[in-house]
Amino acid sequence: MSKKYSKEAQTNFCMRWLSSGQSKKEFCQENNISKSALHKWLKKLDKISTKKSSLKLLPLDESGIEKKTELEILLPKGILIRGSNEALKDLVLELSK
Repeated sequence: MSKKYSKEAQTNFCMRWLSSGQSKKEFCQENNISKSALHKWLKKLDKISTKKSSLKLLPLDESGIEKKTELEILLPKGILIRGSNEALKDLVLELSK
């Protein structure tokens, strides 16, 4: 039986994989999740980021933000992404490609 993860947990796995430098296979084995699940979650995040009418990226002034600061990004439909400023920066850069 497959384990169900909350949207927040799915987003967290995606953010951690993006910042890990690991292959999907390595990351999934280490975190005991299926590669297909990670792929599906990444596609969901990609769909959210490509809805240009509902998501507008604003420049982030990083001066005064410590490296280990926790940030939150609130997306449409109440999706909350929470993580370190470095992980979120990497996620936004990856999604904007």
